[in-house]
Amino acid sequence: MENKNEYSFLKEKIKDKPFNWKHLWQKACLIAGAGILFGICACIAFCGLKPWAEKRFENSPQKVVVPPDDEEENPQNQEEEEQEDKTAVLDINNVRELNRAVYDVSRTAEKSVAQVIVRPAGDKWLDESYQAAAGIVLADNGREILVLTEGILFGNSEETITVTLPDDKEYEAVLKKKDENLGLAVVGISKTLLSDTVWTYTNFAVYGNSNLLGRGDGLIALGRPFGTKDGLAYGVVSSTQSQIFKADGMCRILESDIGANENSSAILFNVNGEFVGITCRAADETSRSNLIAYPISEIKSQIELLLNGSGVPYVGIRGEDIPKAVQETKQIPMGVYVKEVEADSPAMQSGIQSGDIIVSVDGDEIQTLASYKTKILTYRTDAKIRIGVKRAGADGYVDITYEVTVASKE
Repeated sequence: MENKNEYSFLKEKIKDKPFNWKHLWQKACLIAGAGILFGICACIAFCGLKPWAEKRFENSPQKVVVPPDDEEENPQNQEEEEQEDKTAVLDINNVRELNRAVYDVSRTAEKSVAQVIVRPAGDKWLDESYQAAAGIVLADNGREILVLTEGILFGNSEETITVTLPDDKEYEAVLKKKDENLGLAVVGISKTLLSDTVWTYTNFAVYGNSNLLGRGDGLIALGRPFGTKDGLAYGVVSSTQSQIFKADGMCRILESDIGANENSSAILFNVNGEFVGITCRAADETSRSNLIAYPISEIKSQIELLLNGSGVPYVGIRGEDIPKAVQETKQIPMGVYVKEVEADSPAMQSGIQSGDIIVSVDGDEIQTLASYKTKILTYRTDAKIRIGVKRAGADGYVDITYEVTVASKE
């Protein structure tokens, strides 16, 4: 009996603590108040940082991307299908309709053509010593309208640049990037300077595929084809086989039957109104009497670099492919024969010499000038690369590897 009373506390019932609604309400109010306070602080921070963020990102231009060519077969390489002989009967009305159709295309195309003028700096409004060239409106990087033109216009920093857009208004512009090797440049017009009606008259150019052009295809030349403002000329492609050799590669040239003079500067369009070429007086090393131009498909990589303010990679060798017959008869290794090394170029500074044969770049085999050019264009300026060459010696060819710092020629 005593034991039973001694442990009777074990039978006590433990009751749950009463639920405190007042305490719960206080916690809820506390959490809600903290949320409201956080929201107010975030709002104040956002309002305070917004002007700084807008200013910071306004100074960061958007990347410009040049669209690749459509993968279509060159009509020159297509087999001609047998067709029944049909004689077209044309009269004067057909000719008029054709001329009107081409003119209508040119009116649309010229909405992307600009006039670029470079004058000596200073108040020299009576000074007629200025340089002028056609330009093509290509892109908007968020801050500026970008216009591709000829690099021959720009000599030094003491210059005033103006661009006349298709709205017939003249705008101040700045040189964004130039490539002396190709002789091309990009200038920019601040969007804050543009008139309210500029886009009524101005369009961005539509890229065409110049690889599809063949001999006899129609061309429209706009800009300054005869050396004066607002020129217009029609013609045809006379050749697509000519080449010019520049540092670190060669480039095909689009030849036309359109007459030219030393001041000619034009943008070329196909009959669909697509941008297919830009003349470059710096590339015309033989002073031809007809318009010649860079085919746009040949230089898209370089244009994209210039539009984004990047330098075009430059090493500074002028090379040539070695014909297979010469390789076999003279026992010359396969690669790119260095005909010339440009003065003060990265190639000269590294020790590459005329007569060397380039056989590799960063371990990748080089057999042709085209493959060498393609490889060099994959780098950015200031990149350090290793160029392998074979150099003729008393006991045959020896292997040498040079470290070269890629630059740009501006």
